Amino acid sequence: METINARLIIEIMGRPPEHVSQALQEIVKKLEGEKGVVIKGYTIHKPVPVKDAKQLFTSFAEVEVEFDSVGACFWICFAYMPSNIEIISPQSLKIANTDLNSLLGGLVDRLHRYDAVAKTLVAQRDALEKKLTERANFVEGKNIFIKEPKKPGKTKKSKKKR
Repeated sequence: METINARLIIEIMGRPPEHVSQALQEIVKKLEGEKGVVIKGYTIHKPVPVKDAKQLFTSFAEVEVEFDSVGACFWICFAYMPSNIEIISPQSLKIANTDLNSLLGGLVDRLHRYDAVAKTLVAQRDALEKKLTERANFVEGKNIFIKEPKKPGKTKKSKKKR
Protein backbone atom coordinates (compact mmCIF):
# COMPACT_ATOMS: atom_id res chain seq x y z
CA MET A 1 0.00 0.00 0.00
CA GLU A 2 1.23 3.47 -0.78
CA THR A 3 1.78 6.06 1.92
CA ILE A 4 -0.80 8.66 2.91
CA ASN A 5 0.33 12.28 3.10
CA ALA A 6 -1.77 14.54 5.30
CA ARG A 7 -1.83 17.84 7.12
CA LEU A 8 -3.00 17.92 10.75
CA ILE A 9 -4.05 20.89 12.84
CA ILE A 10 -3.51 20.30 16.56
CA GLU A 11 -4.83 22.95 18.93
CA ILE A 12 -4.18 23.50 22.61
CA MET A 13 -5.31 25.98 25.25
CA GLY A 14 -3.76 26.78 28.60
CA ARG A 15 -1.51 29.12 30.53
CA PRO A 16 1.05 30.58 30.63
CA PRO A 17 1.75 31.10 26.92
CA GLU A 18 5.22 29.52 27.22
CA HIS A 19 3.61 26.33 28.54
CA VAL A 20 1.20 26.25 25.58
CA SER A 21 4.11 26.45 23.11
CA GLN A 22 6.12 23.86 25.03
CA ALA A 23 3.15 21.47 25.19
CA LEU A 24 2.68 21.70 21.42
CA GLN A 25 6.42 20.98 20.91
CA GLU A 26 6.07 17.89 23.11
CA ILE A 27 2.97 16.71 21.23
CA VAL A 28 4.76 16.99 17.88
CA LYS A 29 7.80 15.17 19.31
CA LYS A 30 5.55 12.38 20.65
CA LEU A 31 3.73 12.18 17.30
CA GLU A 32 7.10 11.74 15.59
CA GLY A 33 7.73 8.63 17.68
CA GLU A 34 4.48 6.91 16.70
CA LYS A 35 4.70 3.72 14.65
CA GLY A 36 3.84 4.26 10.99
CA VAL A 37 4.16 8.06 11.17
CA VAL A 38 6.84 10.29 9.62
CA ILE A 39 6.80 14.03 10.27
CA LYS A 40 7.57 15.92 7.05
CA GLY A 41 7.42 19.37 8.63
CA TYR A 42 5.55 21.47 11.14
CA THR A 43 4.84 25.02 12.22
CA ILE A 44 3.86 25.99 15.76
CA HIS A 45 2.02 29.30 15.85
CA LYS A 46 2.51 31.92 18.57
CA PRO A 47 0.01 31.65 21.46
CA VAL A 48 -2.69 34.32 21.53
CA PRO A 49 -5.00 35.33 24.40
CA VAL A 50 -8.41 33.68 24.45
CA LYS A 51 -11.16 36.26 24.05
CA ASP A 52 -13.22 36.80 27.22
CA ALA A 53 -11.01 34.47 29.29
CA LYS A 54 -8.59 35.59 31.98
CA GLN A 55 -5.01 34.57 31.35
CA LEU A 56 -5.83 31.73 28.94
CA PHE A 57 -3.93 31.33 25.69
CA THR A 58 -4.48 29.22 22.61
CA SER A 59 -2.16 28.06 19.87
CA PHE A 60 -2.01 25.44 17.16
CA ALA A 61 0.47 23.40 15.20
CA GLU A 62 0.24 22.61 11.51
CA VAL A 63 1.90 19.25 10.99
CA GLU A 64 2.60 17.57 7.67
CA VAL A 65 2.79 13.82 8.13
CA GLU A 66 3.21 10.66 6.14
CA PHE A 67 1.31 7.56 7.29
CA ASP A 68 2.32 4.10 6.20
CA SER A 69 -1.29 2.86 6.37
CA VAL A 70 -4.91 3.87 6.83
CA GLY A 71 -4.71 2.21 10.25
CA ALA A 72 -1.91 4.54 11.35
CA CYS A 73 -3.95 7.52 10.16
CA PHE A 74 -7.00 6.36 12.16
CA TRP A 75 -4.85 5.68 15.23
CA ILE A 76 -3.40 9.19 15.20
CA CYS A 77 -6.88 10.67 14.87
CA PHE A 78 -8.02 8.68 17.93
CA ALA A 79 -4.91 9.29 19.99
CA TYR A 80 -4.28 12.98 19.24
CA MET A 81 -7.75 14.17 18.20
CA PRO A 82 -6.56 16.84 15.76
CA SER A 83 -9.07 19.61 15.14
CA ASN A 84 -8.63 19.07 11.40
CA ILE A 85 -7.04 16.56 9.05
CA GLU A 86 -6.60 16.99 5.32
CA ILE A 87 -5.46 14.10 3.14
CA ILE A 88 -3.09 15.53 0.52
CA SER A 89 -2.32 12.31 -1.34
CA PRO A 90 -3.16 9.85 -2.74
CA GLN A 91 -6.33 10.95 -4.52
CA SER A 92 -8.00 7.60 -3.84
CA LEU A 93 -7.32 4.63 -1.60
CA LYS A 94 -7.87 0.94 -2.12
CA ILE A 95 -8.49 -0.88 1.14
CA ALA A 96 -9.16 -4.55 1.81
CA ASN A 97 -12.44 -5.29 3.55
CA THR A 98 -10.58 -7.01 6.40
CA ASP A 99 -8.62 -3.81 7.05
CA LEU A 100 -11.77 -1.72 6.83
CA ASN A 101 -13.59 -4.11 9.20
CA SER A 102 -10.76 -3.76 11.70
CA LEU A 103 -10.80 0.05 11.48
CA LEU A 104 -14.56 0.26 11.80
CA GLY A 105 -14.53 -2.19 14.71
CA GLY A 106 -12.06 0.04 16.53
CA LEU A 107 -14.17 3.10 15.76
CA VAL A 108 -17.38 1.50 17.00
CA ASP A 109 -15.64 0.20 20.14
CA ARG A 110 -14.37 3.67 21.01
CA LEU A 111 -17.76 5.25 20.33
CA HIS A 112 -19.42 2.71 22.65
CA ARG A 113 -16.91 3.51 25.41
CA TYR A 114 -17.51 7.26 25.01
CA ASP A 115 -21.26 6.64 25.05
CA ALA A 116 -20.96 4.59 28.26
CA VAL A 117 -18.94 7.36 29.93
CA ALA A 118 -21.47 9.98 28.85
CA LYS A 119 -24.42 7.90 30.13
CA THR A 120 -22.64 7.32 33.45
CA LEU A 121 -21.98 11.04 33.88
CA VAL A 122 -25.60 11.91 33.05
CA ALA A 123 -26.87 9.32 35.56
CA GLN A 124 -24.51 10.63 38.26
CA ARG A 125 -25.57 14.20 37.57
CA ASP A 126 -29.26 13.24 37.75
CA ALA A 127 -28.73 11.39 41.05
CA LEU A 128 -26.89 14.36 42.53
CA GLU A 129 -29.59 16.74 41.36
CA LYS A 130 -32.26 14.52 42.92
CA LYS A 131 -30.39 14.43 46.25
CA LEU A 132 -29.99 18.20 46.26
CA THR A 133 -33.69 18.66 45.52
CA GLU A 134 -34.67 16.22 48.28
CA ARG A 135 -32.47 17.90 50.89
CA ALA A 136 -33.15 21.54 50.22
CA ASN A 137 -36.12 23.64 49.31
CA PHE A 138 -35.36 26.52 47.03
CA VAL A 139 -37.03 29.80 47.86
CA GLU A 140 -37.87 31.00 44.38
CA GLY A 141 -36.48 34.34 43.34
CA LYS A 142 -34.37 34.87 46.46
CA ASN A 143 -31.55 32.37 45.88
CA ILE A 144 -31.84 31.16 49.46
CA PHE A 145 -31.62 27.56 50.52
CA ILE A 146 -33.44 26.62 53.71
CA LYS A 147 -33.07 23.43 55.68
CA GLU A 148 -35.75 20.80 55.56
CA PRO A 149 -37.92 20.68 58.63
CA LYS A 150 -37.03 17.96 61.12
CA LYS A 151 -39.08 14.83 60.72
CA PRO A 152 -41.22 13.81 63.66
CA GLY A 153 -39.85 10.87 65.54
CA LYS A 154 -38.05 9.95 68.66
CA THR A 155 -36.51 12.77 70.61
CA LYS A 156 -34.07 12.49 73.43
CA LYS A 157 -35.63 13.16 76.81
CA SER A 158 -33.48 14.51 79.51
CA LYS A 159 -33.21 12.35 82.57
CA LYS A 160 -34.16 14.09 85.72
CA LYS A 161 -32.63 13.09 89.01
CA ARG A 162 -35.22 12.15 91.56
